[in-house]
Amino acid sequence: MGAGVLGSKVAQSLQTWRFPLRCWSRTRKSWPGVQSFAGREELSAFLSQCRVLINLLPNTPETVGIINQQLLEKLPDGAYLLNLARGVHVVEDDLLAALDSGKVKGAMLDVFNREPLPPESPLWQHPRVTITPHVAAITRPAEAVEYISRTIAQLEKGGEGLRASRPRTRLLIKHQDSCYLWRELNTGESYVSRRPSYAYRCQHTCI
Repeated sequence: MGAGVLGSKVAQSLQTWRFPLRCWSRTRKSWPGVQSFAGREELSAFLSQCRVLINLLPNTPETVGIINQQLLEKLPDGAYLLNLARGVHVVEDDLLAALDSGKVKGAMLDVFNREPLPPESPLWQHPRVTITPHVAAITRPAEAVEYISRTIAQLEKGGEGLRASRPRTRLLIKHQDSCYLWRELNTGESYVSRRPSYAYRCQHTCI
């Protein structure tokens, strides 16, 4: 959902892996290898074959609350949702109900109606939800190397400089060569973000 700059980049990346692709937007697109749907009148047809729904819509009055019970019911049973756009697009109670019923098999959420996501939110503990701390963005290698190095140094010092509130958070750092570095931070829950106001309890954070 959403066929702007982000949508086109995602489509190009997924084509490399030969995924069958379809997109939905206000106006029809002519992307090679992508089936295009446009307008509200074609939304149901678009959703009917979406095994994985990736939301990249802009934040407009028309898109607020668009991912609601009515939309989720039009997906195939056992579909997955990835929301990388704006939290206001998703009616969280409707998503939780769809997850509980099994209509939606899993959700990866990078954005929320309230940020930071309140500790009491049931999304934190839901077994079918993966949460990331609003980090869906382009990685700039020159910045990433310095930032990852500093984070590792902080972890080696027991988490000094990392915001903490509760015990046992796992930080997953993924290198380009697909090696993984796991660290257990037993002194508290941490986040990885340049913005201090965005502090989340993250089970897995990919850099």
